[in-house]
Amino acid sequence: MAKPTLEQRVAELERRVAELSAKVIPERNEGGMTGPDLIDYMQQHGEELAPIFDEAMKLRQKDREKAYRKFDREEARKAARRQTSAARQRAKT
Repeated sequence: MAKPTLEQRVAELERRVAELSAKVIPERNEGGMTGPDLIDYMQQHGEELAPIFDEAMKLRQKDREKAYRKFDREEARKAARRQTSAARQRAKT
């Protein structure tokens, strides 16, 4: 028996990788909905989904308020540092 050439070995490895990738990596839309499918689903089940969306919006609003408070605190700290720095510079002159 002849020993396989490098090209043959590479071709075999590429074939095996492609075969294994097809098993491991799912198709992009496999099990998912396309845009029109999602719109149809939401139109059919809108009343049932409304409480879920309402709760999600409440959670999002709480998250926004928390982010706004954090931003305001950071801005207040920056302003206080600027005032302190300006007062120090005035005192030095």
